[in-house]
Parts: sequence; structure tokens; C-alpha cells
Amino acid sequence: MKVRFLPKNLEYTFETGKSLLKMAAEAGIDIDGNCAGNGTCGKCKVRVVSGNDERLSKEEKSILTHTEIREGYRLACKFHPANDVVIALSLAEGVAKRKTKLAVMPDGFKVVNNLRKESIHVEASTIQDQTADSEKIKKLCGLDGGTAIDMELIRIIPDILAESRDITVTVCGNEVIDVEPYDTSAYCYGMAIDIGTTTVVSHFWNMLTGELIGVKAVTNPQGAYGADVISRITYAGESLEHLDNIHGKMIDCINGMISEFSETYRIKSEHIYCISVVGNTTMSHLFLHVNPRQLALAPFAPVFVKSVTDLATKLGIQINRNGRFYLLPNIAGHVGSDITAGLIATDIMSKGGIHLMIDVGTNGEIVLSGKELAMTCSTAAGPAFEGASIFKGMRAAEGAIEKIRIDDDVHIQVIGNTNLPFPKG
Repeated sequence: MKVRFLPKNLEYTFETGKSLLKMAAEAGIDIDGNCAGNGTCGKCKVRVVSGNDERLSKEEKSILTHTEIREGYRLACKFHPANDVVIALSLAEGVAKRKTKLAVMPDGFKVVNNLRKESIHVEASTIQDQTADSEKIKKLCGLDGGTAIDMELIRIIPDILAESRDITVTVCGNEVIDVEPYDTSAYCYGMAIDIGTTTVVSHFWNMLTGELIGVKAVTNPQGAYGADVISRITYAGESLEHLDNIHGKMIDCINGMISEFSETYRIKSEHIYCISVVGNTTMSHLFLHVNPRQLALAPFAPVFVKSVTDLATKLGIQINRNGRFYLLPNIAGHVGSDITAGLIATDIMSKGGIHLMIDVGTNGEIVLSGKELAMTCSTAAGPAFEGASIFKGMRAAEGAIEKIRIDDDVHIQVIGNTNLPFPKG
């Protein structure tokens, strides 16, 4: 069975028996799944252009208006197409893109990292000098004999030196992580990713100059399994397959960002050597493929809180084969590494006086600091600010009111349009 999604005209083949919401999730098509497919929020409305031959469910009859039914609208979570269908979706990409304009670095911000790339010339061995190539490389880079070189790199050194005696070595701390032919010393990049419950924002950095090259924001594709963290915890905890699905969505999302950065700025993904990741505690668990089921039950103890670092390829992230990810430490069951990052960025713990840091997102947190101590708490802000699981309400998407101006009349500014007059009376 084929499903074609408009307006991008993307066509996929699926097995029958699944809801349209699940089909879209498998294809990476973003459809709002606020209530995790229970048919209660009404946010996953789509218009069926052709192939609408299934009877409406009781949830659809309850939520859809007579006009919507007449025009072919269905709830994606309750519509199980049995034949080829064409689906029209509204575009919500612009909503996430708005968050790229909110990227502001704190005063005095500078990049400090342990990455460096060095271009060197390796002389061929002679009878008089039979030093091993790997030792020559370390010496030329000013590294001591105990410096580690990955086994896979050792295997390719002969081929690289056969191509060119001028090579570039990438060093991370006290470890050689890459060897390339010719001079590629100007290409050294990293990414910082904030995995929000609703939106994923990524910063692309030149790690040598400290320049912020680009920012990308997309809707978190895990939203197909529920708008709030409890829905996603419930879904992930039901089976290993579900955990695989929701983890894979995030890895695919990150790889999509990497691919777009590579294409936009004409760089090789192999020249991305590090990724720093933050998110609330649930997002951190799902990022690492850790079952978060206990975060939904008292006492809400996380599986881990310390920082985690390892090879990015172990998670399927497509950067340099020896590139690493750095997941910042969580604080508690529902206070994650995004708050840790906020504390570091604002430095409020070391400032005099009493300070309040507020993070209003789908998951909302407050941190009160003073006298080198801090107290924090969290709450589900999504229902209040984004319309999650609320029938009368919506997130900051196209059509949502974002500004009101009152003079002789009342004017509202909505996302996607501006200065619409509010009718009198």
C-alpha cells in the first residue's frame, strides 16, 4: 500500500493495519501526536485527498466538525488506510526555524577545546632511520611516546603515506584520532545539540576559530509518540522495539542535521570530531537508548545522572569514526542536562546575590541560586504554553497568536501572518 504526502509529494510503501500516524513516524514525516495516538487531542488532523474509504472512528466523530468531515479530514492516529491514499499536510517547519533566531551566546563566551589539527611532512624511512611511521607522526606533532593511536588508524597509515608524505593529524587530548593525506588542518568542526521535547536545536562550530557557523532547528520527530515526556516514557517502556524506534528517531534527526550542515557549508562529515548534547532527563535516556520507564514512577529516580562520553559511531551518529559525543550530566529525574548547561552558561552559581533561572519549555524548570547553593524544581509546562493534550489550544505553530496591539482597534499578530484586525463587536 502506497501513501503520498503533500505538499512535498513524498511517497512511501507501508504494510496495512497501521495508523497513518505510525506510518508517518516511520517515514520521518512530522505529524503532531500530542496525545500519543489516543484520539483525544485532535492535533493530528490531516486531509485525505484520495483513498478515504474507512469509516470514521468514534473519536473522529467526536472531535471533527461536520465541515471537516465533509472536506475529508481525519485524525491520523485513528485512520488506518487499507488502500493507496494521498494525504495533505500543513507545513510546520517554519515554527522550529524561528528558534534559530534565539541563539545568543553569553558575554565573554569563548570556545575552549582539546582538539587540534596539524599538517606535517613524514620523511620516508631509510637504513639510517628505521623509526616506525606512527612514532614519527607522534614526534612531529609534539606528542610523547605514550600517546594512543587507534588501531584502525594504524592500519590505514601505509596507504595514506603511499598517497602523500604530507599529511594532517587530528589530536584530541593525548590521543591521535585521525590521519589524512594532504593539508586539511583548516577543517575541524563540532556541534552542540539541545534535544528539547518539542524542538531540537543544533549549533555548528568551527572548533579552531571558535566561530559559530550555523544554527538549525527542527521539530523533535519523537513527537509522533506523544507531546510530553510521560507519553514517550510509556511508549518506550512497552517493548524493546518501541525503545529502538524512539531512539532511532533522534539519531536520524541528528544525522539529518549533520547532512544538511555538510551540504550547506560544503564540509565533510568526517571533519566533525565532537558533539555536545543536552536535554531533559528523559531525552538524555532516550538519546543513549536507555529505557526511561522508572522516570514515570515515584520516586522518579533516573538510571544515570553523570556525564557520558563515548564514540559517536556507537550510537550511529555519522561523524568522524573516532569522533566523540559528550552528554552533559543530569540533575534529577525531571531536571536534565539542559539545566546544567544553563547553569554553566549563566554562571549564576558563582555570582553574588540571589538569582532565579527559568526554562519554560514543554518541560519547565526553575533554579534558585544564592550563597553557592541552588534549589531546582520542574513541571509540565507544555499543556499551559503549547496546548499539549488540550483540545482548545495549540503550540506556537502557524496561526497561533503571538502579539496583541490595541489602539482604536484591536490588532493581533499571528505566526505566519501579521497585523490582522480583530473584528469589532
